[in-house]
Amino acid sequence: MPTVAYQHIMIATDGSDQARRAADHAIAIAKAFQAKLSALAVIDIYAFMNSQAPQYGVDLLEEERALLQKAVDEIAKKAREAGIAKVDSSVVEGAPKTQIVQTIHDTGVDLVVVGSHGRDIIERLLLGSTSEHLIRHSPCPVLVVRPEEASERH
Repeated sequence: MPTVAYQHIMIATDGSDQARRAADHAIAIAKAFQAKLSALAVIDIYAFMNSQAPQYGVDLLEEERALLQKAVDEIAKKAREAGIAKVDSSVVEGAPKTQIVQTIHDTGVDLVVVGSHGRDIIERLLLGSTSEHLIRHSPCPVLVVRPEEASERH
């Protein structure tokens, strides 16, 4: 049986409660394996492009950037407090589904951790969830953390 040893774990966050719960799992796994932990958030800039109200879109984009920066900073701080030596965090722009997969390829992540539900309710209803996309397209294993209520039922 092959030995599993994660060296670089990524938590993809959208700042939601579900993502914070997933971050706790990612931190615990990174600590257990003495792995590097990367916190990543993606600003979906396409969601903010609106030719009808450009200033409104710019204001919302800056609010989103601040929210996501706070989210990755909190994860990084919590990871360092847990004793994880190698921690980084970033907020990038693009389409979240493709940007996360590209970051996995570019950085050599060997485990990705995400929440099963995030803040993108409309997108999930129309296009499918980011976690589902990662399961299908990630080159490494994906741990999807279910809502607390769902895990308590079993």
